[in-house]
Amino acid sequence: MSDFPDSLATTAELATWMGETFDSDDSARAAFIIRVASGWARQISGKLWPDRDDDSFPITVRGIILGAARREFENPRRVTYEVRGPESTSYNQLAYPPGFFTAPEEKALKYYRPGGGLFTVSTYRDDPCFALGYIGMGPGNKPLPYFNPGEPGWFEADHL
Repeated sequence: MSDFPDSLATTAELATWMGETFDSDDSARAAFIIRVASGWARQISGKLWPDRDDDSFPITVRGIILGAARREFENPRRVTYEVRGPESTSYNQLAYPPGFFTAPEEKALKYYRPGGGLFTVSTYRDDPCFALGYIGMGPGNKPLPYFNPGEPGWFEADHL
C-alpha cells in the first residue's frame, strides 16, 4: 500500500526509523498509523502543513510523528507494566488516545500553535460601570459619593 497524501511522514521513513522492512500488511498498518498520528499532530498544533516535503515543514514534527507511530506499531495495546508470573498487566491511561503522544511531544506540537501572544492590559483605575457619581460640597471640601451607576443624576455627576 502506498502512503496517504495527507500523512506527514512515510512508511519508508518509519521502517528506517525502526530498522525493519515491512511486508504488505505491516506497510498498510504503518501507513494508517502515520495518517492518524498526522491528523492528531495537526489538531494539537493548529497547523495544516499541507505538504510534508515542503522546506518549511519542521523536521521535529516528523520525528514526533515517527516516534509516536513506532510506539503504536510496536505496542498497540499500550502495555506499560507486565509480569508473567501470576499474570499482571497495566495499560497506559494517559493522554491523547491514551498515551499516543508523550507530554514533551505534545508540548513541542503546541509550540507551533498560532497564538500571537497578544493580550490587553487595563490602564484605567476603576471599572467604568462601577464608578460612583460624586457631588461637590462647596469650595475646599471633598466631593461626596452620592450616585450609583445608572441612577438619575449619575451621568451629570463628577466621576473621580
